[in-house]
Amino acid sequence: MEPYRSMLSRILGAALLVATTSVPATAEPGADPAGTTDAANRDCTFDTGRWERPERRWRELTRAAELLTAEAATSRRRPSRPSDSPPAVPRRNFVDDEIFGTMESAGVRPTRLVTDEEYIRRVTLDLTGDIPPAARVKTFLADTRADKREQLVDELLQSEAFVNRWTMWFGDLVQNVVVASNTRLYNPGRNAYYNWIRDSIRAGKPYDVMVRELVAGAGDSYVSGPANYAVRQIQRNGPPQDTYDNLAAKSVEKFMATPFECLSCHSGAGHLELVNSHLARKERKDFWGTA
Repeated sequence: MEPYRSMLSRILGAALLVATTSVPATAEPGADPAGTTDAANRDCTFDTGRWERPERRWRELTRAAELLTAEAATSRRRPSRPSDSPPAVPRRNFVDDEIFGTMESAGVRPTRLVTDEEYIRRVTLDLTGDIPPAARVKTFLADTRADKREQLVDELLQSEAFVNRWTMWFGDLVQNVVVASNTRLYNPGRNAYYNWIRDSIRAGKPYDVMVRELVAGAGDSYVSGPANYAVRQIQRNGPPQDTYDNLAAKSVEKFMATPFECLSCHSGAGHLELVNSHLARKERKDFWGTA
C-alpha cells in the first residue's frame, strides 16, 4: 500500500500547484490600515498560464498518475519464471486428454499445478457457488490420501449445495418464471417446472436426456414440469406459427449456443456478416427445417 499512498500524495501535490494564492492576515473589523488592500492585491496571485489551458494541465496530471501507477506495479515482486521442464499434468478422463493433448500438440506449456488451498476454493465455487467453510479447508489440507481431490469432487456432487446451484442455473437457462412478456406460467406451472429440474439434477440425469424430455414435453403444465418449456414460448399476440418460431429459435439458442432468432424473419445474407459469419450463410428454410 505504501507505493499507492506515495503516488496519491504526489498527484494531489501536483494538483494543488494549478493555482497558488496568498491571503493576508485578517484586519480588525472596520479597520483598513494603509497598504492592506494593495498588499492583498499584490499577494493574491494566480498561475494564469495553467488556468488558460486547464485541459492541458489535466492531461499532465493524468500522465503523471499513469507513470506512477506503472512504477508501483513494476516495484512489486514478479512471479518466478517457469522451469524448463513443464509440470506433469495428470490425465484422468477423456476431457483431460482432449484439453491437454491439444495444448501439447500446439506447444502450449501448462502453468504450475494448483495448491490444495487453491484447488478446494476453485472446485467448491465451481460446483456449489460458495467458498468452502474454514473447517472443511483445514480437514482437506490435513488429509494425506492421494485421491483426496477426487473424493472432494464426489462429495460436492452429492451435496445439496450442488443441487441448489445447478437447479438455479438450469432454471435461468430455460427461463422458468411466473410472468414473462409473452405468456404466463403462473405459480403452479413455475413450481412444477422447478421441482422437475431439481429432481433431475439430484438424480444425476444427463443434460441431453433433460433436453429431450423438455422438447417432447406434454400434458398439464401445472403437473408436468417439461410441459412448461412449450408454455414459456407461447406467443399470444400472433398466429400459432409464431409459437413454433419461438420454440425453434430458443431451443437452438439455449441448447446449441447459436442465436437463431434472426433467421425467423430473414435469411442471413446481407444482414449477419458483421455479427455471425456462420449464420450469414444460412437461409430462412434452414430455420424452418429446424422448427
